[in-house]
Amino acid sequence: MPWETFYGRSKPAGRQAQIRIQTKGVFTINKAAHDLLDHAEAVELLWDADRQMIGFRPISPEEPHAYPVRPTKKQGVTGSTYIISAKAFFATFRIPIDTLRQFTPRKVDDVVAIDLQEKGIDAARTRTQGRGQAHTAQ
Repeated sequence: MPWETFYGRSKPAGRQAQIRIQTKGVFTINKAAHDLLDHAEAVELLWDADRQMIGFRPISPEEPHAYPVRPTKKQGVTGSTYIISAKAFFATFRIPIDTLRQFTPRKVDDVVAIDLQEKGIDAARTRTQGRGQAHTAQ
């Protein structure tokens, strides 16, 4: 069988801001999204039912309603991904978390927001599909 050339390429981490909603009620944000949040240690979570938008606003970690923005660690090294545990938030506003979804956040005044009307990318599918195409060498 001849060799096949793979013409896909890996996605550079952290270039485009991304926020994922995980099925366990956790937000995962990449470095670019954390930059949009001005490197916040904590955020307040906001919900706009009319526009179906989730908002994140930097806030002091001392506030009673603050949600910590925690860096992930892989093999003891701090990575460029951050998590916000928010199961109670999803339950309170009955926001479905049955599918892993990925959104591109945008700044709306002093809030970093994701629009649930955009449905987001089914991130579980993007993990299992190939990123590029292969061609058989001649």
